Amino acid sequence: MLEASYDFFAEMAETPQVVTYHAEGDVLTHTKMVVEEARKLAIQHQLNEEDTDLLLGGAIFHDCGKPSTLTFDTGVPSSPRHAAVGTMLLRQTWWERGWFGHEKRELLLSLVRYHAAPVRLLDPRHQPEYRVIETSWKSRNDLLSLLAQADMRGRICQDRDAQQRAVETAGMFADFAAELNCLKTPRPFANGLSRFHYFNSAGKSGPDYVPFDDSKGEAIVMCGLPGSGKNTWIRKNAAAEPIVELDVIREEMGVSPEDNQGQVVQEAKERAKVLMRKRTPRFVWNATNLRTDLRGQIVSLFTDYGYKVRIVYCPADRPVIVARNQRRDDAARVPVVILDRMGARLEPPVYTEAHESEVSQAG
Repeated sequence: MLEASYDFFAEMAETPQVVTYHAEGDVLTHTKMVVEEARKLAIQHQLNEEDTDLLLGGAIFHDCGKPSTLTFDTGVPSSPRHAAVGTMLLRQTWWERGWFGHEKRELLLSLVRYHAAPVRLLDPRHQPEYRVIETSWKSRNDLLSLLAQADMRGRICQDRDAQQRAVETAGMFADFAAELNCLKTPRPFANGLSRFHYFNSAGKSGPDYVPFDDSKGEAIVMCGLPGSGKNTWIRKNAAAEPIVELDVIREEMGVSPEDNQGQVVQEAKERAKVLMRKRTPRFVWNATNLRTDLRGQIVSLFTDYGYKVRIVYCPADRPVIVARNQRRDDAARVPVVILDRMGARLEPPVYTEAHESEVSQAG
């Protein structure tokens, strides 16, 4: 059934792995072993049906990015960044087909993206407390720990002692998360300002630090594809606020959405700076803001001016967006090929990016 829905399963059966850590053979064989171990762990830990489905889903898809990242640059098979690539592949597939609701989809994807994090708990390059708290805001630490244990158990390693240590480290990850009060839920912070300061400083401020709130106002950063409901949210929640809208600026400047957007973005930033220099209490930045790095630039600009940032994400799948797009006037209609190109680049925001974040499906 799954093989018929996803082309990459056939590719996984043909994707080799380094024999030192995967003497069982190809990626699909390993995946089947991981699924079986995940099933055992779900029973052992008495997971409910919903969490069992999430854990098994993470096990099924955790290495789906390996075929497309396979390289022999080191002389042996390797798949660098396969978790990140697999996450993007799945997100685009599910977005195109309209499968799973937003919350379940992003949780499943987070298990794929961070499935190796528990085993790297003791990596000297990372600060353990920060990494555990960070993943609690991006995923579920309890399910990540179980998935990592299944991943380590569902293979044949030449060094069995190292394999067992990896399993134990993944278990320690859950214990540490429980100590930090973030095993099944995000680690609590005093407020959004405290949380943002902690993640923006990579944990240097400490999770209990509460900075003085001397903010000058709030910048609302919209995020979502064309037709996802951003304008609807603004009409309902911020209609009276000043709006810096990239579509309007493009029209004023005669710039096509397919042209270089540098001058449009620069003009938008200048207009936002004018609002912030006037200490405007609240304003809206209305653009697609699909990529994490581009949102980061905007968030940095606003925080440099002393503004708190609220990201409002409007999720909508391809079937919904295409239908809404067809109902638009000719001048406002976006070519489907551009919608598809934008959908492939979509990186939904996470709660570590700004002072506040919310998901709205008001469109």
